[in-house]
Amino acid sequence: MKRKTSAETFPDRAADVGYNSTYLWSKIDQSAGPQGCWQWMGARHSQGYGMVGGYRLATDKRIMQTVHRLMLKIQSGAIPQGADVIRTCQNMGCVNPAHLQFGSARDIHTIRKSHGRTSGGKPLGWRSVGPRNQEYMHGLDNIVDYYHDQIDVREFAIRAKITLRQAKSVCKEIKSGKLYKWLPKLKEPNE
Repeated sequence: MKRKTSAETFPDRAADVGYNSTYLWSKIDQSAGPQGCWQWMGARHSQGYGMVGGYRLATDKRIMQTVHRLMLKIQSGAIPQGADVIRTCQNMGCVNPAHLQFGSARDIHTIRKSHGRTSGGKPLGWRSVGPRNQEYMHGLDNIVDYYHDQIDVREFAIRAKITLRQAKSVCKEIKSGKLYKWLPKLKEPNE
């Protein structure tokens, strides 16, 4: 059986890449409405960015690309050379083009600071004893709150936007101390 070409697998075009719009839109939860955060429900990079397959038009090479950058390419046509894509909502899973804009590293820092976060993504005043510059798929605040028994598994699932079954598995790992070994070194938030 002959393998499909890149153009057959990814028939749609946006700027310099090909993608499959049917697959892309099937993985986006738009239930929050046009101004709300559209959650990416597909595969994610270890840093939390949504990822989707595609190919570079210039080289016909298959690639994995971040969904938020692809969404802005679809809306704008192209991303200017050297520009970053910034989420104004600060939600790692959001791919709503209304929440995306072009900017620089300085702009990213300004937006994070306006949301009460440091450039590393942690709340201002937070003293981390964990890994530096680490983004957590289920949210650092959720992990810490569950570890300190401030929320239960159901609340964790709601906040992290995952199923209850997934939350039970993650919470079990959090409490066992295997997943985030630095958690026991943290003090209670109100101490």
